Amino acid sequence: MADYESLAHLPRWRRVVIWLLENPTGQAIWAIPLAALFFLPVKWLGFWWVALIIVAGLAFAFGWNAARRRWLRDGHIDKL
Repeated sequence: MADYESLAHLPRWRRVVIWLLENPTGQAIWAIPLAALFFLPVKWLGFWWVALIIVAGLAFAFGWNAARRRWLRDGHIDKL
């Protein structure tokens, strides 16, 4: 019982936010509409939208890796 932490002292909105983030039921309540909103552009762009997201992710990963290698080699990254 030593590990029990009461959240009764918090305001109701904070308890609701904690419940939405930590409880699996709460996670489903916000994650399902968020996933639907995330995939909504497929209706307008078709499955090209998925390809665009993949290309953007790969471009970010390559840029991140190049900047990280430069930082490890030189100790700094030049500003743009």
